[in-house]
Amino acid sequence: MTEARDEVGRLLLPESPELTGEPRALYDAGSPRRAGVVLVFGPGPDLRPLGDTDAGLLLVEVPGSLASAYPGVATASRPSSEEVDVGGRRGYWFPDGRKLRPQPGEAERLPGGALLWEQGEATLLLRAGIPREEAVRIAETVR
Repeated sequence: MTEARDEVGRLLLPESPELTGEPRALYDAGSPRRAGVVLVFGPGPDLRPLGDTDAGLLLVEVPGSLASAYPGVATASRPSSEEVDVGGRRGYWFPDGRKLRPQPGEAERLPGGALLWEQGEATLLLRAGIPREEAVRIAETVR
């Protein structure tokens, strides 16, 4: 966690009852163009595993705007996504998260939805096998 904070500055974490404790794994989400981290939370009673993994929820944090982290998402007409409100901030919900590209590591192959939004000076991506309303509710707990 210390290395992750060093990478992206203040690390944003969800404070949702579904996600108890610290993330169980942490990965570098960086690319040659940007830094970032992927936090992996295990499955639980309200979070089923994503595919055949032992992950229940991924939270990707990339410094910078949504436009720089995911070019074209906010400007293009995308039939695979819908605009949503995440605590007063504009976000985008992808019912099939595999349609959002690029994503770090193997995340593009995982089933489940994807919620993308800006918070402060970071862009966040939440991946889980939960309905849009639940994803937005969890995203609104990120501090």
